Amino acid sequence: MLERDIEKYLVAQCKKHNILCEKFTSPQRRSVPDRILTYSSRVVFLELKATGAKPTENQAEDHKRRAYHGASVYWTDSRVGVDIIIQHLLFGYLVPVGRGYKVVHDGD
Repeated sequence: MLERDIEKYLVAQCKKHNILCEKFTSPQRRSVPDRILTYSSRVVFLELKATGAKPTENQAEDHKRRAYHGASVYWTDSRVGVDIIIQHLLFGYLVPVGRGYKVVHDGD
């Protein structure tokens, strides 16, 4: 599945569940996560990838840097991954590992 199709699904699911879903860009930095999701005081940075793709080395480093500072940072290449992240925001039972960094990926 293409990244844009996963992103459309994410946006639709966020709208359905009243989750704030913002496009994240930074003029000063490349490789920042695609989206910031906010719901009920929970904030998640999310990188979306086409099915089978993984974050670049620079993206992975950015994710680790944010996680080191306590941020929840995820990436996914599937609708299933989007659903898991939505559950985390709605119900709070998906606990990030380590210093907040967790990969959400089919088969992991």
